[in-house]
Amino acid sequence: MITPPLGQDKLVGFFKKAIREDSLGHAYIIEGDTGIGKKTLAGYFAAMAVCAEGTACGECKQCKQTIAEVNPDITVLSADGKASIGVDAVRDFISTVAYRSVHGGRHVFIIHDADLLTVQAQNALLKVIEEPPKGVLFLLLCKQKAQLLRTITSRSQILKLSPLPKEVLSKIVPDCGGFELTYCKGNPGTLIRICADEEFKEFRNNAVDVVAKVFTDGDEALYDAVDFFEANKERKEDLFTITLYVLRDVMCKKNGLTPFIINADKANTINAVSAVLTPATCMRAIESVLEAERGMGKYGNFNLAVQSMFIRARNAMKNGNNKQMC
Repeated sequence: MITPPLGQDKLVGFFKKAIREDSLGHAYIIEGDTGIGKKTLAGYFAAMAVCAEGTACGECKQCKQTIAEVNPDITVLSADGKASIGVDAVRDFISTVAYRSVHGGRHVFIIHDADLLTVQAQNALLKVIEEPPKGVLFLLLCKQKAQLLRTITSRSQILKLSPLPKEVLSKIVPDCGGFELTYCKGNPGTLIRICADEEFKEFRNNAVDVVAKVFTDGDEALYDAVDFFEANKERKEDLFTITLYVLRDVMCKKNGLTPFIINADKANTINAVSAVLTPATCMRAIESVLEAERGMGKYGNFNLAVQSMFIRARNAMKNGNNKQMC
């Protein structure tokens, strides 16, 4: 059985209409954050495109091969954990573009991590996107289309995936809690990950306490926080998110917006941090976190970024408190 992805009715409807009216383009860029559902959506689009009925019926020979992941008319390329996708991989990937579809219909080429294509690889791909053979469909998946050459984006239709509402997320993971639904920021992949991670609850509790103590305890708390972040750097996305949510909750507390506090089960902790931060110093602390997160990139010096982040945040608090005393 091939089921459409939840929460993407508009894009699925758009694609179905294009197939039904025989107006399907030859290249689509599917843009969105990691875990947002790009792979699932592309897989469903591919299933519709190669289905004998054009509906991802699940019953025809093509669909049965798609379900078994052996459909010869669906070709996939990904980075497989590498830092980039080179020109040789792309040349091999598109080597069958000129061949007729095995089933006599469309041949779909899916590229995961398309924003990791080198410039040379993109130029090699551009040659077939500019003049694609009849029946060829390219689906390029990426986090940011800005990483792709303008010559490729200009020849493709852009489909951007947005965060899903909580009512859809609760259907994807029925047993998740209210905190998890908020924490994932509309990203189903993140929701699935944290709900399946038995250690996440303890990790989150420890992270909240460590971050809070940077503001409520002595200078040694700063070093403890840096050590905790370094020990858990494989979870760096979660660490930055948890830190931002603590500070966001403090801003909510300061502005009388307690119903919007995410860490509602950490009321005492949020109150303690709120007692030592002003709205201005809290905003400067938030800015230090966002700057550290932006500056990390894929290969940034994590330890150095975290040290700078906490020092700046703590100094903002101290300077703010000193001004209040003057």
